Amino acid sequence: MAANNDAAALSKQRRRLSVQSDSKFIEGVENMDISGGGKARRQSIQIREGEAGSHISRLFGLSKKGYAPYNPRKKNQDALAMAEDPATATQAILVLDGHGEAGDLVSGYYKEKYLDEVFAHAAWPGDVEGMKRASRDVLLKLERELIGNKAVDTEFSGSTYVFAALRGGALLVSNVGDSRVTLGVEVDGAIVARPVSIDHKPDAPAEKARILGAGGRVFAVEYDDGVDGPPRVWLGHMDVPGLAMSRSVGDVVAHAAGVSTEPEFFVHPVSHEDRFLVSATDGLWEFLTDDEVVAMVAKVAMETGSPKACVEALVEESNARWMKNEQVIDDTTIAVAFLSADLVAAATNAK
Repeated sequence: MAANNDAAALSKQRRRLSVQSDSKFIEGVENMDISGGGKARRQSIQIREGEAGSHISRLFGLSKKGYAPYNPRKKNQDALAMAEDPATATQAILVLDGHGEAGDLVSGYYKEKYLDEVFAHAAWPGDVEGMKRASRDVLLKLERELIGNKAVDTEFSGSTYVFAALRGGALLVSNVGDSRVTLGVEVDGAIVARPVSIDHKPDAPAEKARILGAGGRVFAVEYDDGVDGPPRVWLGHMDVPGLAMSRSVGDVVAHAAGVSTEPEFFVHPVSHEDRFLVSATDGLWEFLTDDEVVAMVAKVAMETGSPKACVEALVEESNARWMKNEQVIDDTTIAVAFLSADLVAAATNAK
C-alpha cells in the first residue's frame, strides 16, 4: 500500500515540471503594502485616499515561494513590482512567473528594469496607444538584452508577464502567458468576477494554429498510470521544451516552435462599479476560479477593509488546493488593489 501511495504522489508531482521550492511557510516572501498614503519600498505605489485621478485606494502584493519535497534549494521564480509614475498619474502592477533553470533571473531582470524603462519611454505620456507602444517596446527590448546576456541561459528558461496600468478612466493590461488580471465588479448589489486578460494556453485554437504553423507540436504528456499534465508545446522533431504556455519572454527554443513574445492588450474603462483588481500568477489560478477568487476577496474586504488580509486568505486557500491536488505548491504571487475607498468605508461601518 505504501508503494502505491508513493507512486501516486510522484505521478502528481511530475505534472508540474517547474514547481520546485523548499518551504511552504512565509519564506522568500516579498511584501508590498500601501494603505492610505503610507510609504513603502521603492517598488510600491504611494497613494493618498481620495486623491484626484487615483483609482487605487489601497494595495498589497506578495510573492511567496512554493513547496516541493524533492528540491530543497529552489528559489522563488515569481516576481512582483508595483510603482506609481507621478508625471502621468499612472499606477502600475507587474507580475511575473519564471520557469526553467534560470527562470528566477528572467523574472528578476524584468522586475528590476521594466517599470522604470516604461515610465521613461517617449510614448508613455501619450494616449492609450502610446502606453501600449511603450510597454511593448520595453518588453521586447529587455528580452533581447536577456537573450544576449551570456550570464543568463534563456534556451529553456523564461517567464510569463502581465502588466496592469491605471490612468485616468482606463485600465490597460498587457499579457504574455498565463498569469492573469481579474476585476471584482459590483452588479445589482453583488460583486462578480470580470476577467480582463486571457491566458495564453497551447490548446487555444488561435495559439495552437500559430504553433503548428511554425512546425511545433501541442500535446499533453501521458504516463503509464494515466496521469497527464496540461497541453504543452514541443519542437516538431524532438520532445522539448514542453512549455505549458503559448507565449512567454525568453524561452529561445520554445520560440522556434511557435511560442510568441507578442503581448496581447486589453483596455477596460474604469467605473465606480469596479471595486477591486486581482493580478496573480497561476499559483493562484491553477485550482481557483475567477469567481472563487473574487468572492473570497469581496468577503474578506468587507470584513477587514484590508487588501493584505485578502492576499493572505488567497495564499492560504491556494496553498491548500495545491497540496490537496498535487502535493506540491507552486510559487504564488498575488496583488490585490482596492479601486474604491467605499470598500474600506463599508468594512468600517460593518464593524
